[in-house]
Parts: sequence; C-alpha cells; structure tokens
Amino acid sequence: METTPSLSLLEIRKTLSADRQTVFNALTKPEQLNQWMYAMDEGSAQVDMDLRVGGKYSVAMINPAAETVATPYGEILEIDPPNKLSMTWITDGFVAHSILTFELREVGEGTELTLRHELPDPAIEAHNGGWNTCLQNLETLLK
Repeated sequence: METTPSLSLLEIRKTLSADRQTVFNALTKPEQLNQWMYAMDEGSAQVDMDLRVGGKYSVAMINPAAETVATPYGEILEIDPPNKLSMTWITDGFVAHSILTFELREVGEGTELTLRHELPDPAIEAHNGGWNTCLQNLETLLK
C-alpha cells in the first residue's frame, strides 16, 4: 500500500490593484494564465484548463529559448467564483501530490489574494520562489 507523504503549508498573501472578478478571471482563463503563470522572470505559459470540478488542467512553463521547463498538471477540486479556486498540483519527477488553493477577498479598491500550497517539505523552498515570481508576473499583468 502506497502512502501519501505528509504535506506542509506554503502560504503567500499579495494585495492586487484589481477587483475580485478581474483577479479570478486571471486565475481561470487560459489566455490570461498564459501571460503570468510561469516561474521565471521572462517566459510564457501554455495553459489548458477544463474549468469545472473534476476538470483537468496543465501548465507548460516555457523559457525565453522556447524550451518547456516544467509542466504541472492536475484536477480542479473546488470553484467558488470569484472567491476561491482549488486544485491538485503534480509535477512529474518533482511533486507527486500537492493541493493548491487561491482565495480572494476585497480589500479597499483591490483584492487580497491568498495562495495556499500544501506540499512535501523538500518542495517548499522551490515553490516559494516560483510562486512569488508568478505572482509578480500576475501583478504586472493586472496593472
């Protein structure tokens, strides 16, 4: 019997200068995800997403030399527009099981995004750097 490794929580909060629906759209529309969901300062993504509970998604992160660096994929677990999106997150050869959740709440004229990623301990540091870069890309997109 295979056991699931224990997971630790990576949590990042970022206040964005856009309303919740705009931020939610950036989290769920592939044409917008392509512009920010890559864990590099420069690059792009090719996102495929079947936005429904049980739907599958994949994110090919592409560097400036047009090489695919990583392709996380998984299944949508929960959708509560424009408040919450949760999914499994798997990257072959790196993370076999994790859960990623985005929660949004209004703050003033903007939106506080809370990213919670439940990951095996050895993957926390790399994902912290990658997610901070992605969220910086998202902030740039929303300006």
